[in-house]
Amino acid sequence: PETRRWGVKAAPDPTDRTRALVFGGWDSREQYNDLYVIGHHNRKLVSKQLEPTGTPPSHRAGHSMTTTTTMTTTMTMVTKTTKRSGAAVLVFGGSACVGGPYKFYNDTFALILTNDGKCSWSVVETTGTKPSPRAQHA
Repeated sequence: PETRRWGVKAAPDPTDRTRALVFGGWDSREQYNDLYVIGHHNRKLVSKQLEPTGTPPSHRAGHSMTTTTTMTTTMTMVTKTTKRSGAAVLVFGGSACVGGPYKFYNDTFALILTNDGKCSWSVVETTGTKPSPRAQHA
């Protein structure tokens, strides 16, 4: 990311363990929902912003982020349903403050990464009792 942030989270890129995926955060002026891949090339740290398709998580900080090796999601758009499989990064919870009290989240999103270099966000629909909304958790 181009600004210094707190509450940002990172997880190993499940398709290339020499890189990390970095999402969100806050820089004392605004929250973010952008996604970067960070790695190294010729002994230099390299950062590139990714532009996934799908519905990303809202702007947030203090969320948790973890890697899974395989995940299948079904995305339903207005006219068609698409099924995608690949390694995934899951984002859960976090908080945002925009001109008022903090809002805490208990939603879950999957970033599906395929071996062809494409990635897409989707909402993860869960069953059972959800954890309470939270931020700054492990």
